[in-house]
Amino acid sequence: MILQRLYPLGAAGNGGEGFIVTLTPDEIADTVTLPVEDAFGSSTASAPGGTAPYTYAWTYVPGSGSKLGVGVAGAATATCTFDISSASPMTRAFVYRCTATDANSATAFTDISVFLSIGA
Repeated sequence: MILQRLYPLGAAGNGGEGFIVTLTPDEIADTVTLPVEDAFGSSTASAPGGTAPYTYAWTYVPGSGSKLGVGVAGAATATCTFDISSASPMTRAFVYRCTATDANSATAFTDISVFLSIGA
């Protein structure tokens, strides 16, 4: 399932029409059992309907859960990867927001739930 949310364009937009951010996949869930010591997942954003080129920013949603020990790669690109590595059991669940900005400085965003777990 691809999650899509519509948000209005800013003042530089095209007459009040909007564009959307889609994430594939729209949630990340990876559970592994020791001795595997790495749980990870990634999501790729697209922003149809705005004016190319787009920039992307992935940010943690404060208060959404613990991201302690989570590696994040690609936070300024269309694809963001989340990773935990541990020789001990560890579970992390949190929300990240992907914001796309188009060439006219209009923005749209959507959130992704991330669940990563290394179990005994």
